[in-house]
Order: sequence, then C-alpha cells, then structure tokens
Amino acid sequence: MLKTLCLSLGVAALFLLGSPTPSHAVCTITGSVVDLDVYDDTLPTLHRVRVRQTGLSSIYFYADTADDDLVEVAWQAMSNKNWITIQGDAASCPTTGGARFIGRIRYLLTR
Repeated sequence: MLKTLCLSLGVAALFLLGSPTPSHAVCTITGSVVDLDVYDDTLPTLHRVRVRQTGLSSIYFYADTADDDLVEVAWQAMSNKNWITIQGDAASCPTTGGARFIGRIRYLLTR
C-alpha cells in the first residue's frame, strides 16, 4: 500500500512539475529611436515609438504605449541619440514589410 502511495505521489509530482507552462512570446529590438508621436488622442493617450536598427535601413519597428514614463525615456534617447532596447508584446518579431509592429511596449531601456 505504501509503495503504491509513493508511486502515485511521484507520478503526480512529475506531472505537475513537468507540465508545460504557457509561453509569453515577445519581440525585443535594439536600435535608435527615429520618431515619437501621438498615435491616438483618446484617453489614455497612445504614443508610438519608432525604432530603426541601422541608420541606413528603410525598415523600422514600432510599438505603442500609454505610459508617460516610457515616452519620456524614448524622448530622451531620441534627443541624445542613444540606442535603446525595446520589448513589445507581439507574438513574434515581424519579418516582412517596411513598418513592423511589435505590439505594446513591455519595457524600454537606454543603452
């Protein structure tokens, strides 16, 4: 009986600990802020941050935020010509098109 109980508990533990968890896919881009504007003037105001990975590229990535602190960080990075790392909540990084939406900003760091 004890052996069966231990085996059952072991199987249950493996099942619970080994269960896959839902993935939280994101898209992370490093580059320079090339544009920052008001995308939607409803409340809360949505701002759009555009990031280019290389200076000569015609491709840019953009993300939206309603967080004024993130907007300030992006503005300072653009003004000082600092590079940033930005993460959006898109399921994956887009690979086609000139303008590539990476979702709502999860975080933005200056480099």
